[in-house]
Amino acid sequence: MRQVVRSVRARSAFAAMGAVAIALVLAGLGLLVVLHNSLQASEAAIAIESDAVQDAAEAMLVGIPLLVLVVGVMTYLLTGRALRPVEQIRARTAQISEADLGTRVDVPPTGDEIARLAVTLNGMLDRLHDAQRAQVRFVADASHELRSPLAAARAELDVAVRDAEHADWLATAAVLRDSNERMQRLVDDLLVLTRTGETAHGREQDVDLDEVVERIGFGLRPRDGVVVDVVTAPVRVRGNPDELARAVQNLADNAVRHAQHRVRLTVAPGARIEVADDGAGIPVADRELVFDRFVRLDDGRARSVGGSGLGLAIVRGIVDSHGGSVRIGDGDLGGASFVVLLPQDSSPATR
Repeated sequence: MRQVVRSVRARSAFAAMGAVAIALVLAGLGLLVVLHNSLQASEAAIAIESDAVQDAAEAMLVGIPLLVLVVGVMTYLLTGRALRPVEQIRARTAQISEADLGTRVDVPPTGDEIARLAVTLNGMLDRLHDAQRAQVRFVADASHELRSPLAAARAELDVAVRDAEHADWLATAAVLRDSNERMQRLVDDLLVLTRTGETAHGREQDVDLDEVVERIGFGLRPRDGVVVDVVTAPVRVRGNPDELARAVQNLADNAVRHAQHRVRLTVAPGARIEVADDGAGIPVADRELVFDRFVRLDDGRARSVGGSGLGLAIVRGIVDSHGGSVRIGDGDLGGASFVVLLPQDSSPATR
């Protein structure tokens, strides 16, 4: 009986193991089927994606060049339209010549950078036009000033030559010398006036204004009845000593010519120079005009007293080139007061 029981148990075990094996086999077959189906689905999806990528690539091959072409054409058209006012300004500017500096470019009503460019160009043309007119006026005035002494010298020579035996050649020589001196003064003043507009070369020297004013003030030789007072304080500036001395000399000579009894030269702290006289003064309306070239306000400033009409213009040019200012006021002496302010050197003046 025991053997039969053992045999039945063995067979049951083998049957159970066979069932398990069959189940495993069936499970494996099912997994294989699932995997197969999954692979087929993946292959179908990959095929679909590949077709989509291929279609997209073909579309890009056609669309991108077309898009680039469209963008390029639009950029060209928009850029050309935006730069059209610039081209108009360029064409208008190219038409402006030296003989037609009064022409101006049209300002577009856009209010943008191009409009501001047109306004800037017109401003530059205004300055060029003003400079040209000033140059033409200056040349005409200089020619007129030179013509006067030349005409006087020629007239004196013509009179002397007509009666050479009885001519007073000493008097003729004196007239010729005076005319030559006038032309020399005028040419010298023109050269100084031209140099005042040059670069600041040589204007970085230490200059003691009190010494300059004292040297010029004490060296003046006024006519009888005119007294020159000099009042100074130690002041040092940076500049060209010769140019500053020329400016002070011109102001002093101008004051001596128009003074009745008294002239005063003052140097005050703050690099302030004042040249005052007790003459008739200068009307308020003419206080800027006198700094123009070849300006004479009255008979007192005529050529006969030695003025070339450039003295105060030279003063303004020299002072401006040194970064200073010059103005005219009413002095306490009763006449005109010329006040010059210069940038002061930071180093202390030494005596």
